[in-house]
Amino acid sequence: MLRRAIAINSVAMAVNVVGQLVSVAVLSRLLSPAEIGTFSVAASIAAMLVAFRDIGVSLFIVQERDLTDDKLQSAITLLVITCSMFGLLLYLSSDALAVFYRSAGLTSIVQLIAANFVFVPWIATISSRMQRELAYGELAAVSIVAGLMGITTSIVLAWQEMGPISLAWGTLASTAAQLVCLVACRPRYLRWTPTVRAMPLILRFGWKALVGSIASQTSSAAPDLILGRTLGFDAVALFNRAMAIRSLVASHLVQVVQSSLLPKLAAEHRDDELTAATFLYRNRYLTGIFIPIYALTIALAEPLTLLLFGSQWLRSVPIAQLLCAAPILAMPYALVKTVSTASGRMGALAGLELACLAARVFAIAVGSTVGLAAAAALMAIESLVYAAMLGRVARQTFGLGARKLYRNSAGDFGIGLAGAASAWLGSLLPAVALPPSAASPFLAVLFGSVAGFAAMGLLLPQWNPVLHAELRGLSMRILVARGGARGKAE
Repeated sequence: MLRRAIAINSVAMAVNVVGQLVSVAVLSRLLSPAEIGTFSVAASIAAMLVAFRDIGVSLFIVQERDLTDDKLQSAITLLVITCSMFGLLLYLSSDALAVFYRSAGLTSIVQLIAANFVFVPWIATISSRMQRELAYGELAAVSIVAGLMGITTSIVLAWQEMGPISLAWGTLASTAAQLVCLVACRPRYLRWTPTVRAMPLILRFGWKALVGSIASQTSSAAPDLILGRTLGFDAVALFNRAMAIRSLVASHLVQVVQSSLLPKLAAEHRDDELTAATFLYRNRYLTGIFIPIYALTIALAEPLTLLLFGSQWLRSVPIAQLLCAAPILAMPYALVKTVSTASGRMGALAGLELACLAARVFAIAVGSTVGLAAAAALMAIESLVYAAMLGRVARQTFGLGARKLYRNSAGDFGIGLAGAASAWLGSLLPAVALPPSAASPFLAVLFGSVAGFAAMGLLLPQWNPVLHAELRGLSMRILVARGGARGKAE
């Protein structure tokens, strides 16, 4: 089931990544850095309210051992209340936010983003129930359709020179499409009888999730909010383009794996099957995939930026490289948060998220007095401190210290280093072997990627046999399936 989930989510991720690449490449040329930065600030403000409007309900639905009708109807009622409150708050605060950031255009963008809150109670409830039931195929299809709807809307409106509000309309179109698709998949889940009978139970769970989620969402939004005020919208746009390079493949894969693992781990927690051995085994998949991917991104950051965004965005390259270096060092702890969430240990995470938020705000505020690069460097240091704090949770939960975790992932660091070196050398070949006019960023990315993946493939069997065996088994199953299909056709 877990392999099937990862396979399905990977297909959805691949489609969404391609769509986002097209979207980013086009929008980076249709909109100015200041316009992109304006929308990023508005979206970050809304993101800070996501935790309040959800209040842990989605996680409650996924991990609750006995999800009765009363609990589910109470969960929907709570979502309707919180989404209405915070959506209205965001709408009414739009003028004040525009004054604070000295941008009149921010008002209409914030108001349009606030309209998304109307759809959230139903989207959160239906998608959480489908996650609980491991309905990965349907959720993947919904994700693809909603993503493509948002991308198409944003590009068409930006082409019509509507400016940054085109991105806000794209967000609203994506949200509406997501709801329509979810209702089409599971219409019976739309039934709602307002009740508060189980609300105290949900709130007892939710307040712990709320603290951690508020801290996490605010921590993610902090760069845009602080940089937008201190360094301006151009700096916000450069930072976001650096994050786009970092998220090009790795962050999407993280979401795929974690969205696949969370329901499975929650089910294992309900059956008392989570162990340290299981944690270490699955962690080899994470470190074996993501450490090399982040390393390749560092090596190819410059040609990727030229290819996707153009030369006007080259100032974001060192920022992207700094932002990729931190998760490489912190990757052995990547599964800790997912395991803690699946097992309902929200209290343990809440304190960590609050400490992370305070450290991140301090790092950005201090760094922005020097410049964008300094802010990014201090953010990278802060993320390593957060990883060390997650290590305490791993020790308390499974008795796994830093030495065991890093020793378990040692081979993956070697694979990443070799892959990055090979990718960097490969990216230089077009400039050396071809005339300057023919040495395009596309060829640099192509040659670099081929060289990097070739080096990693040679080292994988010896340095990560767990992932190698899984990939080999997957290849065999695909070949057998194709052979069976051909046999039936004949």
